[in-house]
Amino acid sequence: MKRLVTIFSNGTYISGPNGEITTYTHDDKLCDVLGQAKDIRMQLIGDRTTGVDTRARIRVYESSDPDRRPSEVGKQVGSSTDVDNDLRPPLIQVNGPFSARVEVLLDILDKKVTPDTQQEFQLGLYATLILEE
Repeated sequence: MKRLVTIFSNGTYISGPNGEITTYTHDDKLCDVLGQAKDIRMQLIGDRTTGVDTRARIRVYESSDPDRRPSEVGKQVGSSTDVDNDLRPPLIQVNGPFSARVEVLLDILDKKVTPDTQQEFQLGLYATLILEE
């Protein structure tokens, strides 16, 4: 069985004022939904970026703590995925099984961390959850 979820709605995500990392989090309730999956396939669909130095980084964390976000107390699942100015990158496969809660973080940054340069990435991040039957 499969289920489609929106992790980050289509919108403009912005780095810090000097290209530093800005981290975006999704609604806490989505952690429980993502944790039900056996495997997760994510698709980033971009509409535009500021330029060639724009980077989106996807990180996934898991935890069994029901009261705190997985990124606060859990472990990272796999390695980070960097999307460098690519509006249609390959699908991101995250293999389970997982703990009860899974969180996806979205970082927006400037690859070169250039002073006085703020990067923008207009995107949406969507997932197909592969569920046990």
